[in-house]
Amino acid sequence: MSPAARASLTQAEYTRVRMAKEMGELVPYADVAEKVAVIVQTFRQNLLNLPSQIGADFDLSDALVLSIKNRMASALKDLSDAMR
Repeated sequence: MSPAARASLTQAEYTRVRMAKEMGELVPYADVAEKVAVIVQTFRQNLLNLPSQIGADFDLSDALVLSIKNRMASALKDLSDAMR
């Protein structure tokens, strides 16, 4: 590929990326990572609150609720460890 062709291709790619950013089709990685972290943390917290809420709804024993919480926390830890 000639230098002129490479320069033209580079300019076209630069223009494509710039336009994608302007149209909101391309967002910075840090923005996405931040939003995903908030979503995951919210989901995790809501999931961990379920045993207490269900325990109260169905009058479950504290021991059973604690057992469910511990198993859920363990499963979430395994998932977190697997992502590293």
